[in-house]
Amino acid sequence: MEENQFDDALTVAYRFLGYSARSTSEMRRRLERGEFAPDVIEAVISDLTDKGFLNDNQFAQDWIEDRADRKRYGRTRLADELRRKGVERDTIDQHVGQVSVEDEIRRATKAVLARWPNGIQVADGNPKPNATYQYQNSPVNRERARIASYLQRRGFEWSVIQQVLASVVDNR
Repeated sequence: MEENQFDDALTVAYRFLGYSARSTSEMRRRLERGEFAPDVIEAVISDLTDKGFLNDNQFAQDWIEDRADRKRYGRTRLADELRRKGVERDTIDQHVGQVSVEDEIRRATKAVLARWPNGIQVADGNPKPNATYQYQNSPVNRERARIASYLQRRGFEWSVIQQVLASVVDNR
């Protein structure tokens, strides 16, 4: 391994870390894109890990804290994002498992209230002759479906969505 190539790879790595925290897998992919030799890549990753710049446990914890509160994402979406970042499944399960159901409900409720700041508006619908159709397509059920879909896209589990629907829509 050339010292010059190691220094060049380390410079690329520090620059990449300068934008935001990275997982070990992201760093490996970035260095591979720079066409560095595999032994140089491993040496740089080892050096950064030893210095504390790469730590997947800390990365996962920080990612969950930031994205859960700032973006109001649920556990499913957070786990999916970490998987795409290359974090190992055990690390993801450990950190996502620490998110309490109460926090999930609080974040989901905040997300709904932020999306619908004027409250849930249910307009009167035109009655249809078929009772089943009328129930399924009632304004309240359409609004419940919209909210449930919104929360599912944000990564909340169905049990959390049901509790939020009960508190936000049913108790308007």
